[in-house]
Amino acid sequence: MQVIVKSNVMNKLELYPKLVTGEIGGLMNVKEQKNKLIIEDIIILKQKVGGAHFRLDEDALFEFLKTNKRRAHRFKGWWHSHANFEAFWSGVDDATFDMMAGMSKFALGVVTNKRKNQVWKIVSNDGTIEVPEVIIEKSSFFKKLLMWNKMKKEVQEKVSEDDITITEEGDVEVVEFDSKEFESEEEGEDDWRNNVYETD
Repeated sequence: MQVIVKSNVMNKLELYPKLVTGEIGGLMNVKEQKNKLIIEDIIILKQKVGGAHFRLDEDALFEFLKTNKRRAHRFKGWWHSHANFEAFWSGVDDATFDMMAGMSKFALGVVTNKRKNQVWKIVSNDGTIEVPEVIIEKSSFFKKLLMWNKMKKEVQEKVSEDDITITEEGDVEVVEFDSKEFESEEEGEDDWRNNVYETD
């Protein structure tokens, strides 16, 4: 199975993780076409995130599905970032993904990180797992730059983060802060992807 990733989608997969200090995630709009799955878009909803977790707001998810009920069947994909950790499928990721696959004939997913590492898979509702061939439509730096400010504003509106610090007594203290206060810093990047190809 081939997965076609639109250029705007790949830009979002690379930029969203850089706009938060911890994890972030959301849904994918997936179009089926013969032996191909085309990712038309990815979205984020209101969520609370931390260094090793993210949690979608249940009310925001319900409202989104209610408002988009005519095309809700298109959201068969799920993505999230592991921030600065390796991109891999954790036990929690697998459980969430199996639940999504059980609600449709399949679910498509990707785990990424700030270094743009990615691991993809497709899970059918019978439990079959497939690692797809991923083909990316090329984008331009200018297009990515235009998306940056719009996405930054969206993250500020929808994402709140848990800042985990260690107190003098050695206890873990979770301090909630709004991502409006966070300014992303550019860092060195390894442009490595798992089984991914670029095309015009």
